[in-house]
Amino acid sequence: MVARRRKKSTTWRSNIAIFLILLLLGLVWFLFFYKYSVIKILRTNFLINQKVERVDKLAQEREVLEEEKKKLEEQDPKTIEKKARELGLAKEGETIIRIKKANEDEKDN
Repeated sequence: MVARRRKKSTTWRSNIAIFLILLLLGLVWFLFFYKYSVIKILRTNFLINQKVERVDKLAQEREVLEEEKKKLEEQDPKTIEKKARELGLAKEGETIIRIKKANEDEKDN
């Protein structure tokens, strides 16, 4: 009878060990390889946060451009002249003189 008890005890321990190994394998599969794995969810959340930040930045740029557009539509002379100068335009009788920076001189050589 003693031999049978040891055999049942060994079987019980091996069953628990097999169960724990299968549980561990299932957990690893769920965390890394499942369609909705934790890793994929974290990566997706990171990408969503990047896109939200990009949208916020573009919204701010749009507000600046809308304000600029509004000023141009109102025919604000200072804004119109500033934009014209940025485009390299000059008033009648003015001469445009462009001065190269030191970095530009080195690139030309």
